[in-house]
Amino acid sequence: HFEEDRLFAVDKPRVIRSMTSPISVPDEVGDSPYYAMHWSPDGQYLAAMKLMEYNLSQIDILDTKGEIAHSAKGHLLPDDRKGWSPDGRYLTYVAWSDTFEIESIFVLDMRSFEIVYETPSPYVDILGWSPDGANLLLQRDMLLDQDVASLSVSVVWIEDEEDRRGFSIDYSTDKGIHFRFIGCSDDSQQLYFLVDGVLTEYDVRSGRLLEIRELPISSKITYATVLGQQVIIVSDTGTMIAVDKVSREVKIHESIIGKFSTIAWIP
Repeated sequence: HFEEDRLFAVDKPRVIRSMTSPISVPDEVGDSPYYAMHWSPDGQYLAAMKLMEYNLSQIDILDTKGEIAHSAKGHLLPDDRKGWSPDGRYLTYVAWSDTFEIESIFVLDMRSFEIVYETPSPYVDILGWSPDGANLLLQRDMLLDQDVASLSVSVVWIEDEEDRRGFSIDYSTDKGIHFRFIGCSDDSQQLYFLVDGVLTEYDVRSGRLLEIRELPISSKITYATVLGQQVIIVSDTGTMIAVDKVSREVKIHESIIGKFSTIAWIP
């Protein structure tokens, strides 16, 4: 954390690297501060971003000694849970091509510091990593014609780029589509989504897309997750919906939480 512009290790009361304040804007590019940073889940690396010339960003990857282990041109994702794989093996970031014509999503292997996956990023959103850290989930929107668009979800195996699975949903451009990724099963084999209010499961092994059931959702969703056998959805009014993935039983708890900004589970 930052305290008097210094980065401290949590386990030992010592400075591992001195940095300028992340809030100040540098007068010169050469003295740029780090203004965004994410720790890897395994605590081995800190990905820190700073401003370079021509308003480009650079990512420095620092080890626990405060030394720069690797640098790359690009910018970090706002959500570190999408940037780092759960095991800390891979880091995902976005960067411009050398010709500045298009941005791409890159996946960096932290063992070799080599790029192991790259895809153009326009109209692509990173949904997140599977719990086992083996695959990356991507959402892509495409306009098929004036009246019909398509939303596709890809499951990309990082160690085998050719092994890609997923599904597509076509929808009317007039009505649009309300789509939200909820999460993965513990074994990473099932993905759960809300598609126009219908809880939907995608089985990675079989490629089957299954509508579990329509849910009584009438307000904005502020939190959704998969917790064991339950899919949990919470609205901004505090209503909690719990769905059993096997029995499809739905339990609704009206306004027992109240309005909130953060929710956390006790392990």
